Amino acid sequence: MVEVEVRDETTRDVVRDLTVDLGLGLVRMQERHHRIEDVFREGGAGSVQPV
Repeated sequence: MVEVEVRDETTRDVVRDLTVDLGLGLVRMQERHHRIEDVFREGGAGSVQPV
């Protein structure tokens, strides 16, 4: 397991690309939440963007 600080929206892309470049397998990426409020805050996991 590797924990990475997400600084902006490109962080996940960089992790994905480096994983591929190193020939490694990536099973899952997920946000870490410490409080239930973190799940429901604007822009958090599970949020829905208006169309």
